[in-house]
Amino acid sequence: MEEILVRKIERRNPFRIGNVPLLARLYRYPLERWASRGKQILFGAPNLLLFSLLRRLTPFKPIGTFRFRLDDKEITISFDARNTQFQALYRADFAPGYEPELTALFDVIMPETGVFYDIGSNWGFFSLFVASKPGFRGKILAFEPFPSTFADLASTVTQAGLAGRIQCYPLALSDHDGTAAMRLPDFTHSGLAMVEETKTDAPPKGVKVAALDSLSLEAPSLLKIDAEGSEGAILVGAQRLISQHQPLIVFENWRSFSDIEQTLKPLLLLRDLGYVFFHPCWLRRRGGLSFFIPAENPIDTLPTEVLALVPLTPEDRFLRHDQVNIFACPMNSLPKIRSLFEKFNPAESGSSCV
Repeated sequence: MEEILVRKIERRNPFRIGNVPLLARLYRYPLERWASRGKQILFGAPNLLLFSLLRRLTPFKPIGTFRFRLDDKEITISFDARNTQFQALYRADFAPGYEPELTALFDVIMPETGVFYDIGSNWGFFSLFVASKPGFRGKILAFEPFPSTFADLASTVTQAGLAGRIQCYPLALSDHDGTAAMRLPDFTHSGLAMVEETKTDAPPKGVKVAALDSLSLEAPSLLKIDAEGSEGAILVGAQRLISQHQPLIVFENWRSFSDIEQTLKPLLLLRDLGYVFFHPCWLRRRGGLSFFIPAENPIDTLPTEVLALVPLTPEDRFLRHDQVNIFACPMNSLPKIRSLFEKFNPAESGSSCV
């Protein structure tokens, strides 16, 4: 079993919301007014219905703006509020940062001259975040198959002046080459877009599917995969690339008790390729006690956090959340990762991190 690794970090957020258009405010209100999902649906139904109607029927783009800090300047970027994934910028829940355990981890482990693969990039939050890392001079490859969302990605990257550093690919990655249709299970959230394989030519709104092993691309230093349950197929289609280059990998894993094999598929595949796993979370200390909390549901948010990498195995995956971000590290990179963190011993309290 690997040791627990910890590191004190300062939260960094290069995004600052500007104008929030009416459509986004309609969507945001019930999510921030009521904490429970049931009340959001029950009491927020009028807002969500009006949001849905305006989203489909308005002839004009509901444009908002945000500020993006890159190097020593701030850039104003406009966004289309019909894409609800921009909520990462305008919802109060995300004011301290969106998926902050991942952004903190990326700031620590992403090499300054490395190559970042952003698989399932949506409008480009993580691509822009990595590009804004102080001292970063590497390249970013962003993959987003959903057509309207890819348009948001391309627009955001262009407005940020990063078209030369972030290459955008309208591809759904999988374990083969072919075509696929896209669907939104709830007809609303682009972050839940899923691919549906087709046996015929791509439909009018279909997308191309490719295996990473079939593409001639720069060797990755870090892969980030957020593909709504398709992470297993993506990794199968990248086995040669992974075996050859041994990149660091961060992927969202969906837990399904009705499909044990699908849940464990990416972990078992990567373990066979020589990887070990960690669950990124926060280490807190209160009343003389040290404890870990999931980054998805923090007790509070602090400008200074202690990022923890808690070992995870395929056998204990089902003890974790339904959706969890997993850091997969090749064995030959462990010494480097250990050098970036401190070892945490629960029986000791002398660590400078706590």
